[in-house]
Amino acid sequence: MFKNIWIFHQESSTPDTGYAGRSFYLAKEYAKKGHNVYLMLSPNSHMLRSKPQIDNDYQIENVDGINVVWIKSIDYTHANDKYRVLGWFVFT
Repeated sequence: MFKNIWIFHQESSTPDTGYAGRSFYLAKEYAKKGHNVYLMLSPNSHMLRSKPQIDNDYQIENVDGINVVWIKSIDYTHANDKYRVLGWFVFT
């Protein structure tokens, strides 16, 4: 039985935009098993090497069989920025 799986991780990324990480690789393993996986990410993480351009509230792209959903959130300048903390609440 195949399932729809949603993984929310505001500071994760794809291999092209950052350092991927466990959320991306977990999603990739679920997709290999045939599940329909949605990985919800923020384009404003300080961990990104390149930030995707989001024209609307969200943007969906397929990366290695994973539906990556970039959700527009609050931008901030550095890891200790107060807007980063505010972004945690807005994103969720």
